[in-house]
Amino acid sequence: MLEWTYKISVAAILFTAVSYILPRGKIRNAATVALSFLFLTLMVLPLKNFASELVSGKFVLQTEKNELIYQAEDADLERQVMEHYTNRISEEIKKTMKNNNYDCKDVTVTVDENTKSESFGSVLNVVCNMVKVAKAEEENSVGKVDVPNIVIDRHGIKIEKGEVVSEKDMSEEENKIKNIISQLTGADKSRILIRWSE
Repeated sequence: MLEWTYKISVAAILFTAVSYILPRGKIRNAATVALSFLFLTLMVLPLKNFASELVSGKFVLQTEKNELIYQAEDADLERQVMEHYTNRISEEIKKTMKNNNYDCKDVTVTVDENTKSESFGSVLNVVCNMVKVAKAEEENSVGKVDVPNIVIDRHGIKIEKGEVVSEKDMSEEENKIKNIISQLTGADKSRILIRWSE
C-alpha cells in the first residue's frame, strides 16, 4: 500500500510539473491526456491486484471443494493407500530377509487402519512364509537314505526299523527371523508368525 501511495504522489507531482512547464497548446494537451491515463492506471492498479487475488482465491477454494467432493465420492482412495502401504512393508520385509540369507516367499501384513487410533498405520500382525534353504553342499549330494537294520539271531532273520531321525529344530531360526521382522516393522514378536514350506 505504501508503494502505491508513493507512485500516486510521483504521478501527481509529474502531472502538476508538466502542466506548469509546458506552454499552452497541443503538446501540453497531449501530455496532460497521457499523464491523466497514467494517473488513472495507477489509481486502478490496487483494484486489479485485489480482483486477481479474489479470483485466484475463489479458484483455490473451488479446487479444494472439488477435491473434497472427489475424496468423499471415492471411498476406495483410502483403501488403495492402505494397500500400497502394506505392499511396501511386505516388499521391505522380503528385501531384508534376502539380505539376511533367508528366502521369504510370501508375506502378509496387517496394519491398524483406524484413522482415529493413536496406533494408526502401525503393524499389527505379520505372517511370513519361509522356504527352507538347503546348503550348497547338500544340494549337490545324494540325500540320506534310511536302510532298515537286518538282525540275524537264533530265531531267524528279521528286519528292524531304524531310529526315527527328527528334523532340525527350527525354533532358533524362527527367533532370528522374528527379531529381524520386529526390528524392521515394530510389530510385537508374539504377533509374528513364521510358516515353513519346502
